[in-house]
Amino acid sequence: KAWPTPPAFGGAPGSGAYMLPPAPALCGPLPPLEIRLCSWNMHGSPVDSRDDLLDWIASAEGRLADVVVLGIQELVELGARSVVLGGSGDSERQAALEARVEEAFRRRLSSAGGEHMVKVCSFGMVGLALTVYMREGLRPYLADVDCDRVKTGVEGMAGNKGCVCARMRLGEMSLCFVNVHLASGHNAVNERNAHLAQVLADAFQGTSQKGAVRPPKLGFQRRSVYHVPLHHFSVVMGDFNIRLDTGKDESWPSGPEQSWLSRDQLLLGLMPTLRGFREGLISFPPTYKYQRGSTSFNTSRCPAWCDRVVFRTEFGTEAELLEYDSYKELKHTSDHRPVAAHFEVWLPNNGQQKQPEPGTSLPAAQQPPAATAWPVI
Repeated sequence: KAWPTPPAFGGAPGSGAYMLPPAPALCGPLPPLEIRLCSWNMHGSPVDSRDDLLDWIASAEGRLADVVVLGIQELVELGARSVVLGGSGDSERQAALEARVEEAFRRRLSSAGGEHMVKVCSFGMVGLALTVYMREGLRPYLADVDCDRVKTGVEGMAGNKGCVCARMRLGEMSLCFVNVHLASGHNAVNERNAHLAQVLADAFQGTSQKGAVRPPKLGFQRRSVYHVPLHHFSVVMGDFNIRLDTGKDESWPSGPEQSWLSRDQLLLGLMPTLRGFREGLISFPPTYKYQRGSTSFNTSRCPAWCDRVVFRTEFGTEAELLEYDSYKELKHTSDHRPVAAHFEVWLPNNGQQKQPEPGTSLPAAQQPPAATAWPVI
């Protein structure tokens, strides 16, 4: 079967997102869905031919999820030219990456069988890119696809930092995926937290948290109807630029690698904006900074778990984390290691417990408790 050929992503600079053309949607209960979230800071480089993306986009057993989400940071170098001229991302670079991903899909399906994957949406902002795929058989259940992007660089004027995000409904389950690239630097934790607060407040809104009008454009509806946390299953992933909380005179953490997690700024509760989100137990090495083509750290930077996937469930939704890992074999493209989280997600009572009307607040009983410790599962 030929791979579906949607309209070219992005088109000319300044164009909007590609979104799968709508079809009459079936709104009924679905069996549990497998959803795989894949994040990678690519350091401005195309995928090296020696890096096999199947190791990253498929499960450890080689299984393709029902929904596969790709969140990319630094798809291109973050120089002045890309920031000024690449507001909608780099269509050629993203198309080349998606071609590699789709080749890996075909390779897996030819050897193991299964349904073909279709592209739900694809768009970018400077170096950020987001692409969502799903099993072809789920297309009749797809509805309410919307995308947005939020700039946080240079006080909200530049898209070198910020997010690209998408939300949709599959059957009766609402899903939201946010790909972020936050401020860098060991001492920028407050700035990172502020930027993430802006992302969560402004995404899909017609008015920013500062009161500025965000008119619809380029296919982004911005109807102030949807809010990131108010979905059955919402995910924030990407390069959070989280660092280790080391002393002023300490250039490298002491002790074994896993002991370094006790200094992780996220695990220390220094990102209170993420209250109510959860993260799987980290059992993989730091994701940054490596010598390209090597498993050795680049000693010019203190190692850190910059690249993360956090999630949130609401309205009685159940989520089981099946896999959370980094992929050291993909070492030739970037100084970051890609990460992925693989979930099984389902609604209780065959989907009979439905989400409140879009835009409503959580009942007080469902508000997550304040916590300084980072919750893990």
